[in-house]
Amino acid sequence: MKHIVKLANGNRIISENTCESFYSPTDTGHFYTLRFVFNGLESCTVGRKKIDIFPDSFALFNVGTVYNASINHAKPVSTLSVAIKSSLVEDFNYAFNRNDDGLFGGTGSIRPLFMETLYPFSGAMWYNITGLKRHIDSGLRDEAWIDECLNRCLLDYHNIYQNEVLNRLNRLSSLNPATKKELFRRLLLAREFISSNFNNKIYLEDISTYCCLSVNHLLRTFKAAYGITPYQYLTQVRLQRAKLLLVGTSYPIKKVASNVGLKDTSAFIRLFSGQEGKTPLEYRKTTIENSLVEMNFI
Repeated sequence: MKHIVKLANGNRIISENTCESFYSPTDTGHFYTLRFVFNGLESCTVGRKKIDIFPDSFALFNVGTVYNASINHAKPVSTLSVAIKSSLVEDFNYAFNRNDDGLFGGTGSIRPLFMETLYPFSGAMWYNITGLKRHIDSGLRDEAWIDECLNRCLLDYHNIYQNEVLNRLNRLSSLNPATKKELFRRLLLAREFISSNFNNKIYLEDISTYCCLSVNHLLRTFKAAYGITPYQYLTQVRLQRAKLLLVGTSYPIKKVASNVGLKDTSAFIRLFSGQEGKTPLEYRKTTIENSLVEMNFI
């Protein structure tokens, strides 16, 4: 099932549920694109770089970035692609970064370039995007409501970008701006590598080779930017993906553990219980029950 909505202002939204697809847009020179996944996995490639999007993250592509997005899954994967006209993003960026005296009159002419990476899909962004997908999938086409929703999403992204990029950049001290930006770009590569390979055995040397940093430099700067080590981040990703599997599938605990790269089921249960304060089975039961209560099913 696929819904394509083209708005009067040029924005475009694609909501899709499919087991297999390949998407290679030809008009990226006009849009900033946000891509979201609600279950399963979508793989995107930009040149030689691969970004795997899971339900706990979303990706942004700048104007002019040539990318491909593909899905190959046994069960239907639910996705949403939001393409926003570059002129609208420029105007938003201009208005948001002006002082109050400059908000009236004039338009933005500077095209912002954002870090093309994975961002956390949670909080206000999750709330607005899931509402937008429900609106589109139900067949509603209220353009005024959709425009307001997209404006809220731009604001959400601005806040996420502040926290995930600008604030972390500032934690890398004693570097000139160009060096700091390049170093952070390599740390993003390290984080993307971990996010895409969490279900495999990962060595520090693999990460350092991928992001072109020595092991010692990687350990020091990753901890400075993110407050945790690469291994601690890997553990976070594995636990987050395990939660998705516990709630979104009926997999036995052994298979959940194996799918997130932990072959020892007992070790997985201890790790999960230590972090969450409940066993994986208890987490599955209480989370599903709470969801049913929120939907007034019980």
